[in-house]
Amino acid sequence: MTDVSIDEVGKELTKGDRANAWAIFSHLSILFLPILGPIISLIVAGKNEFIARHSKEALNLQLTYIAGLAILGIISLVLMMTLIGILLIPVIALAYFVIMIYWIISVIKAAIEANKGEAYTYKFVFRLFK
Repeated sequence: MTDVSIDEVGKELTKGDRANAWAIFSHLSILFLPILGPIISLIVAGKNEFIARHSKEALNLQLTYIAGLAILGIISLVLMMTLIGILLIPVIALAYFVIMIYWIISVIKAAIEANKGEAYTYKFVFRLFK
């Protein structure tokens, strides 16, 4: 077994199948490794800008998604303490559903673009990492 550094792996990753695979992983990892997946692919990317760009974009989406759900959850709790909040339960549930559907469609679109070797930029996302 040989010891391979992360920098050596990053040098081997060129715009091709391996780079595309890591870019796809960074987007689809939200399904099984939220936040951790893009960080892993960002570390492995080394100096590969293609993987780094997709990893940062996926991380931005995941952080925005988590923040949005947290804010909606807080608003839900505050409104449910009043009578009007109880009446708004269907509206709040619909908002959660719309956010979830947008999130799933966006992740799939980003993975398809990464597979083609093209850059993808999510809409309605705060860019914390550029």
